[in-house]
Amino acid sequence: MPSLTAYVAPLVYGAVVATVAYSGYKISQAIQARQHSNYSLNSRLLNSQTEVEEEKNKKSYNLNPFDGPVDDNVCVGDREGNIIPVKEGHWLTGTKDEKWLQEKQPGKTPDGQPTGVRKDGGHPPGPKHSDVRGLLPHAHLPGIANPDGTPWLPIKK
Repeated sequence: MPSLTAYVAPLVYGAVVATVAYSGYKISQAIQARQHSNYSLNSRLLNSQTEVEEEKNKKSYNLNPFDGPVDDNVCVGDREGNIIPVKEGHWLTGTKDEKWLQEKQPGKTPDGQPTGVRKDGGHPPGPKHSDVRGLLPHAHLPGIANPDGTPWLPIKK
């Protein structure tokens, strides 16, 4: 009958190999978890950087003519349904009650230069505007006039 060491030696050897293998497995799991955590963190950082860049691009692409020059042709409608076209690179100024709106384009001053596209909510006749139609809401569009040649274009009240 073989000696006891003949049985114990393979058992001890097997236990040592199993312990080393199991330890290696746990170490590799820890390394993979760490790498995945770093990858996940880097991915989140990359996503947040992309979101910040997208947000910057959204803010730099303006379609609101009251916020400055627009990056594309837009049309603005008032409460009465009157539409004012605003060309790319132009903007609108006016009153909050929408009675007066003026399209502007870049000019020599920071305020810009009026294009002539304008909505007037009606005003008393004056030296430049003696026509009584100026009392009613009207619009001005360069190159467009009434059949009698006056620039007072009636609009919805």
